[in-house]
Amino acid sequence: MSEGTSRRRVLAGGAAVLTLAILDEHAAHAVPPPPPGVPLPPPSPLRMDGRISQNHGHVFAIALADVDAAVDRTFDLSGASGHKHEVTLTRAHFLELQRGTIVRLASTAYASHLHRIYARVRPEVLPPEETSVCDVLIGGKDDHELIIPRSHLEGDVDRTYDIQANSPHTHSLVVKGGDFARLRKGERVIVKTGAGAEDGHTHVVFITHGKAGGR
Repeated sequence: MSEGTSRRRVLAGGAAVLTLAILDEHAAHAVPPPPPGVPLPPPSPLRMDGRISQNHGHVFAIALADVDAAVDRTFDLSGASGHKHEVTLTRAHFLELQRGTIVRLASTAYASHLHRIYARVRPEVLPPEETSVCDVLIGGKDDHELIIPRSHLEGDVDRTYDIQANSPHTHSLVVKGGDFARLRKGERVIVKTGAGAEDGHTHVVFITHGKAGGR
């Protein structure tokens, strides 16, 4: 544990336990304790969210214990795919995961293709703002994701979303207030993303809610 570590908080993650290090260069930046008589919240159950883009039988077997250890490690992604890819996470990557940051990496290549890796430590039960209440289909094969929580669906305010997810690039798209009203009525909404910075491509996104499936 480095001299810059101000405190450690242990959070139970199912059968595993992840120790999150809160790193500060100066003690003044440490998170202050609650006032006397105010109880600490109970430990939050955690899980690893490990994804492989365009997967065809590969497995990314990363565990909370790996994040807690924070030691450079190479993962064999072979699984049932019949060929091998690897990805290496360094101590720096694991410290990012401890902070709740998403880590995105590329695997090694095989037969002129590779896979994108997404890793994140997240709550076992996602909070409402990270739980989508809509069905979303994004054209293309770039492993993007759009999450529309209930609080957004129930409002009529224009909202801009980043749909990067497990892709090496991102796009933004705007769902207008009137579109949310249409979704609540069971209509399907079709939105086009902004252009990607690397080659100017876009995606068409189909959004439905409730009875909209056949429209």
